[in-house]
Amino acid sequence: MVAGPLTDAGATSYHAVKRALPRIHPGGTAVVIGAGGLGSFAVQHLLALSPARVVAVDPVPERLAYAAELGAHVTMAGVDRDTAGEIVALTGDGADAVFDFVAPVRRSVPGSGRPGGEGRSR
Repeated sequence: MVAGPLTDAGATSYHAVKRALPRIHPGGTAVVIGAGGLGSFAVQHLLALSPARVVAVDPVPERLAYAAELGAHVTMAGVDRDTAGEIVALTGDGADAVFDFVAPVRRSVPGSGRPGGEGRSR
């Protein structure tokens, strides 16, 4: 029974990352909101498949520590309007892609993506 949920989490996040790859450029940034099961897989997929700087966002310190252990370049605590400002400050103009594995992107961290960028949620 354990393999089923893990396979689903890996496949779901892989599909989201794969669809966004054409929008992620060298020197760009990909943000993963929610560093739990789906998000931790997304961090790994982004590191393996893209040239992006990977930012993991989560309010739970243990999840952020795990995302850093997996290789996330930056971790940010919290998921609120301030987080969007922090992402824009970090990137200059917003992320190339935002993967929200918590809630629809526009609700959890509105304004974090670059205009015309890609927002994917579960």
